[in-house]
Amino acid sequence: MNEQKLPSVRYLPAQKILPKDDAFHGSKYILDIEWWYFDAVFENGLSAHIGFRLYHIREIGVLQVRINLYKHGTLIKEKIHRFFLSNIIIDKEKPIIIINGKKVVSLNIDKKNQNKPWMYTINLSIEDVFINLIFTSLSDGWKIETDSTCWTVPLPAANVTGTISFEGKTEKVKGSGYHDHNWGYSPTTVIQNFGWYWGRITAEKLHVTWANTIISKTKQDLITVVNKPYLENNEPPFFTSIHPNEIKLKTKNYKKYNNLLIPQSFKLIFNQQNTSSKPPVSGKLTMNTIDIHYDKIFIINYWRYHVNVSGTITYGSFKETLKNKSQIIEYLRF
Repeated sequence: MNEQKLPSVRYLPAQKILPKDDAFHGSKYILDIEWWYFDAVFENGLSAHIGFRLYHIREIGVLQVRINLYKHGTLIKEKIHRFFLSNIIIDKEKPIIIINGKKVVSLNIDKKNQNKPWMYTINLSIEDVFINLIFTSLSDGWKIETDSTCWTVPLPAANVTGTISFEGKTEKVKGSGYHDHNWGYSPTTVIQNFGWYWGRITAEKLHVTWANTIISKTKQDLITVVNKPYLENNEPPFFTSIHPNEIKLKTKNYKKYNNLLIPQSFKLIFNQQNTSSKPPVSGKLTMNTIDIHYDKIFIINYWRYHVNVSGTITYGSFKETLKNKSQIIEYLRF
């Protein structure tokens, strides 16, 4: 069993975001990697990942678009297509991606009421797979920026509805989703880091996003952000960052997968008292593997887990209990 609790790790509190934070950021390095990630777990046992990863040097590059479909955690369909940067438009003010004249990702915001939930539309097809989904935010988004990398989470939790078509059949879907966006990554990221764990846990009212960035054998960043939804107890949505000294992440039940030992079970524990004006926030959550999808990105090993999550999340006097709820997490090793 491995346990990470490092009082000396830096505290990276989440900050508020604007639509521009989820737009195209462009080159920070000579070779830059920027991506937009969406996932959803549906009530009918299907789940999906839709990804847009841009590799570019200034104005020259390639956008890789990927659709992964799963049934009860097992990969059943994967489609990948690459487009030259000359054939796409990615807005620098708001998250809009246009491929060959077709808008495939767009953010819709009520200009008359900026406090309304953000809504994203994905309208994408690759060969015989068609995705038409609407992601409606359940809480406020946030971002964490460092000198080396940048991460924004516009949708820590979302209601997702729409249709998915594959193998000649169309299914209406409904479930919970997540969206984040990373930029400022380059080949030096591989040299300077070992990898990371990441996960999202969506309950009925409270939502947790967590990450463990492994910088070296002695330095790690532990991040946990808890979101409360819109219109709960007449309070506005909120997010709160848990100090790393109050976080424990345990990885256990290691088994070989693609000739590498990786954990099959995870336990996340956090307990932050906050101030007199903010209620205490805590959680005790266990994640057990349902199935794993392995991929390799150049020399980078990547595992996408479907896990059953059980445990509790508490905000003040409000407590939520999860029992074997399907969620998605990942492990990336450079």
